[in-house]
Amino acid sequence: MMEVMNAAMICKLYFSKLFLNPEDLYVQRDVKDNYEMHRTLERVFGKNKDERLLWRFEKNDGKYVLYCQSRTKPNWNKLTNAFRYYMLREPIVVEFTPPTNGSWRYRILANAAVNTPEGRKGLLAQNEQEAWFKEMATRNGFALQSLNSFGYLKKFKRSQITAAATKLEGVLTINDGMKFTEFVQNGIGKCKAFGFGLVTLAKIS
Repeated sequence: MMEVMNAAMICKLYFSKLFLNPEDLYVQRDVKDNYEMHRTLERVFGKNKDERLLWRFEKNDGKYVLYCQSRTKPNWNKLTNAFRYYMLREPIVVEFTPPTNGSWRYRILANAAVNTPEGRKGLLAQNEQEAWFKEMATRNGFALQSLNSFGYLKKFKRSQITAAATKLEGVLTINDGMKFTEFVQNGIGKCKAFGFGLVTLAKIS
């Protein structure tokens, strides 16, 4: 019980869901290049080292949605003041603390990579991705009930940077509230500034 209480006290986070305008030229620029999206989000959050901004862009049925998680409450007016037609409507912003128990559906876009004598190696093979994520689960206080993964290469900063992107979806069960809270707060993997590492969860009814 004390562990759960302490975990809940560790962090208060803000989750934002932005509905982007597919016809806006700035949106079109940003969704093609994670580096440009990173620069756009800096207009709202600045370069505060204490902020841990995590974000992920998704395109579903022609709809452009941007998910953001931050430690400070965002003022999205800073974005619309710079780019008037960037969003179709007001974003949804909710305050939350990460869950400390139970089973949850998860979705993650991670930069799955390991250190080798030659440098960091991106993981694209499904068995390597899943082994990497299972190790992350063991370290971060949860067990995987199911796991689907898909890997591909993502280029950004005008193709100067290439990162291994891994989509991860399934069901997890939390077994250590403290570790899992830190996991959600800090995200997973590398390249977090460029759209990787955000953990989104949905309660299983």
